[in-house]
Amino acid sequence: MGLAMKKLYCTQNVLPAYIMYMRRTLPIIALVFFISSCKPDHEKKFDKESGQEEVLTKESIDAVVDGFETISFSELNEKYKSYTDPQKKFRSALANKTYHIVRGDDIYKYVVGKYRVKNFLTMDDYYNDNQD
Repeated sequence: MGLAMKKLYCTQNVLPAYIMYMRRTLPIIALVFFISSCKPDHEKKFDKESGQEEVLTKESIDAVVDGFETISFSELNEKYKSYTDPQKKFRSALANKTYHIVRGDDIYKYVVGKYRVKNFLTMDDYYNDNQD
C-alpha cells in the first residue's frame, strides 16, 4: 500500500508538469501544421477547373495519351538526349520510339484511375523546370 501511495504521489507531480508542457507546445505544433497546410494544392485546383474524372477504360487512357503532342527521337534536342542517356547505350533502342511532350499542368491529368501523369515521370531537372 505504501508503494501505491508513492506512485500516486509521483503521478500527481508529473501530470501537472506534463499538462503545462503541452499547453506551451501544442499551440506551436498546431501553428506548424496550419502553415504547412496552407500550401497551394495545384492538384485540387486543376481537378476543380478541369472537371476531370477517373480514367477507367483503355479508350479513356488512349484519349489522355493521344492528347499530348508527340515527336520522334530525331526531333528531341541533343541536350535532352545526352541528359537521359549520357553513355549512349540505348540510342538504337530509343531511336524508333515516339515521345510525348508534357507541359505545365498536363502533369495533373489522370491517366489511369486516379493516378496522374506526374506519377509516371521521373523527378529530374526537366520535371522541376516544368514546375517553375
